[in-house]
Amino acid sequence: MSKIQHLDRQNMMKSPDFSIPEPANIGLMNRINPIRWLFFAFVFWLYLDLDHKSAIFGDTPKKEQSSEKSGQKIAKEKVKNHLKNESSPYLLQHVYNPVDWYPWGNEAFAKAKKEKKLIFLSIGFSSCHWCHVMEKESFEDEEVAKILNQHFVCIKVDREERPEIDEVYMAALYAMDSHGGWPLSMFLTPTGEPIIGGTYWPKNDMKEGTRERRGFISILNLIIELKKTRWEELVKQANEIAKLTRQELTGMTNLKLLKKLDSAVIDQAIDALKTKMDYEYGGTGNPTNKFSGPKFPNCPMVEFIMQWNEQKKDKKVQAWLDTTLASWANGGIYDQIGGGFHRYSTERTWNVPHFEKMLYDNAQLLKIYAQVYARDPKPDYRFVCEDIIAFIQREMTSPEGGFYSALDADSGGENGVFYAWGLPEIQQLFTEDQRKFLKNIWPMDNPWVHPLSPAESKKEESKKEESKKDPPPAVYILARNKLLSQLAGGAHVSIGDYIKKWQFYRQKLLEQRNKRVHPDRDEKMITAWNALMIEALAIAGKELQEKRYVAQAEKSAEYLLKVMYPAPNQLYRIYHPGLTNRSATIPAYLDDYAYLISALLRLYGVTGKEKWLTKAQILTDEMIQTFMEKEKGGFYFSGKNHDSLFARLKPYADNALPSGNGMALQVLLQLAKFAKTEQERQKYLQLYSENLKPFSAGVSSNPELSPQIMLSLMTLKNLDKNSTILNNGDKKEILSTLSTPDVVEVKATVLKSKEENSKKKEAEVSEIDIRLVIKKPWHLYAHEVGLSSLEEGRTRLIIKKNGKEISAKIDYPEGKLYKNQIGDEYRIYEGEHHLKLKLPLAKEDRLEMILFIQACNEMSCLKPGKISIQLP
Repeated sequence: MSKIQHLDRQNMMKSPDFSIPEPANIGLMNRINPIRWLFFAFVFWLYLDLDHKSAIFGDTPKKEQSSEKSGQKIAKEKVKNHLKNESSPYLLQHVYNPVDWYPWGNEAFAKAKKEKKLIFLSIGFSSCHWCHVMEKESFEDEEVAKILNQHFVCIKVDREERPEIDEVYMAALYAMDSHGGWPLSMFLTPTGEPIIGGTYWPKNDMKEGTRERRGFISILNLIIELKKTRWEELVKQANEIAKLTRQELTGMTNLKLLKKLDSAVIDQAIDALKTKMDYEYGGTGNPTNKFSGPKFPNCPMVEFIMQWNEQKKDKKVQAWLDTTLASWANGGIYDQIGGGFHRYSTERTWNVPHFEKMLYDNAQLLKIYAQVYARDPKPDYRFVCEDIIAFIQREMTSPEGGFYSALDADSGGENGVFYAWGLPEIQQLFTEDQRKFLKNIWPMDNPWVHPLSPAESKKEESKKEESKKDPPPAVYILARNKLLSQLAGGAHVSIGDYIKKWQFYRQKLLEQRNKRVHPDRDEKMITAWNALMIEALAIAGKELQEKRYVAQAEKSAEYLLKVMYPAPNQLYRIYHPGLTNRSATIPAYLDDYAYLISALLRLYGVTGKEKWLTKAQILTDEMIQTFMEKEKGGFYFSGKNHDSLFARLKPYADNALPSGNGMALQVLLQLAKFAKTEQERQKYLQLYSENLKPFSAGVSSNPELSPQIMLSLMTLKNLDKNSTILNNGDKKEILSTLSTPDVVEVKATVLKSKEENSKKKEAEVSEIDIRLVIKKPWHLYAHEVGLSSLEEGRTRLIIKKNGKEISAKIDYPEGKLYKNQIGDEYRIYEGEHHLKLKLPLAKEDRLEMILFIQACNEMSCLKPGKISIQLP
């Protein structure tokens, strides 16, 4: 089997912006032929002494380097390069580099051919930390820029805008037996064939112990020398690497079917995944390395395991799922103050994250927690869902309803410092008693320490003695040891009360954090990622019984279709809302189509509105026409309107995101489920069969790498039984949300009222009794609740007479005094209570009484509500 298909791509190939050693048991060394001697000689020179470990954990806060150091950095009068007309935030970050960057396109390749220059290709994305590091060290450096501009044509690519370019050259890097990551650095022939590549390179050679790490300048000089003396060999080598890359990308899809894909291959996938499960801390990894990081929240895999275990009820797998979900919610990978998840954890326990926040991670995690809550309604799961949505609404949503792409890991030129806390700052914000409460939640007993980049490490060597005399203050990443429900149980209070108090402190910390320099936000909108969030909101709305989330999903879908789908057969991938006179750009890829179709079908399943089904069917027809290979089956990642590269791929192994083919197969089955005629149903089933066939060999060999296809096989099995597809077939409107007024009965009675004095025409004083009956097991917060953090939910009555609010004497019941073990003392109403008031009231007066209340039980609190009270 091929090395690329064997690779655990989520934890290896697609690990952002750093190098991770890949499995060494399978490689291409056994395929060496005489033409490859130059390549392996270069690899030996480059990598024998090259230890990439320093680039693995790129999270140490660092001071932003000056851009005006004499002779080395950018001049004060900056000049824009050829990226000046681009819209990508990542490309625009490099527009003032002294490197004369070109965007990917005909102009750059024509220049390389005319001037007979090699191409230096650099691929990254806006929130990539190590992309920033290499820019500061090399691309802003005049010495490096001079070499690049004189000898190369330099091309910058945003992998989020042009994922097919990234996929192909990343595959080429793996065909070279190299490590993958970002920035992806690659030398190409003038026609685009790959010669040699790597990831992050420091500017200069440097000693690491007894080894010497080759720097970027040394690598550039070697490539220049090889071009002068070995040009023909370089071209032949590039052709060979291109050939190997094509074989790696298409080899497993060109084989004949090894065996039928059925339920047996599903169990085979589970068995393989069980060997990677970390039962102590959750997630997956390599047990021989004791599950050392980095670790990723592999959402496609977890969703597959969840669906499988829903049927199989494997207790050990369920325990692993529970541990995984709890570890994610408790760990530093979850933003304990602002909500939402960071990209991944740099170590086993999920407590030290890499700090960028991606829309697609949070969408998939929202979907997972909402589905889990539907089966196991723990308040912790609901809170995570609501907190993700609150974060997305606050920081990642445009006024029109679209979703931004990412938040950077860096802020003010330093990585992760926006999210870290020092004890002096905590001490200034809270009293000693308050800090005890917080320490029970976030122990803060492990200071945050990360390796530096090679250049930074070299600088720090000279400061060691000084640092010992005056060490920098320790900082911490907030992480919990227990779920909130467990903490509340240990304190013998309801989870609702515990969360209310916790939210009071959390809000104070958020307000303090908001005074810091914020990470940059990548505001481009990507069709596929927006579709993931739309689908997740629809699921959350259904499972949490919150119509407002479904309404938000529908609003976002309308907006996405408006800006990304201006006309039939014109779906686009990218939209930049902040740029004037800009429309959607770059034709959509397979995942844009497949994810959007899936989101529209989910909306149809939740709301029953035919317009979503109709639009999904139209887009499916376009997807088939644009991406499907008619002879062999399967969908290409790029379509007819995209650039032709030296290789074309059909992705079916899942990464951080589900594969385009896996999602396409799934939506074909969903359309079969929703078909209104047997002929239409058979049409989609036949399309599913034709497009599954080319992946049968690869999936049979390593099914655990394709959980989305495993999910489609489970869906197919359910279809045969005429059962619901993944709980997605309910066409009825979602039920009304349970709210505070649903658990309280209110009745008003006039106790005393005198007739109007016919001579004076004056109203007499009336006495009114308002009876509250609170259903078990709920209680209300008393009017005089006695705790500032609960003031918003206290019981209070507003009275309006003839449309104007008036004051009146209201006798509220005192309520029951409650005191918990963490020192909170407040009053509540349980069972039956009466409110009494007196006010002048004539027959013709219009009286309106509005009761504001909030209901809680031992497990959770409902949203505050209001009840309009009418007199009999």
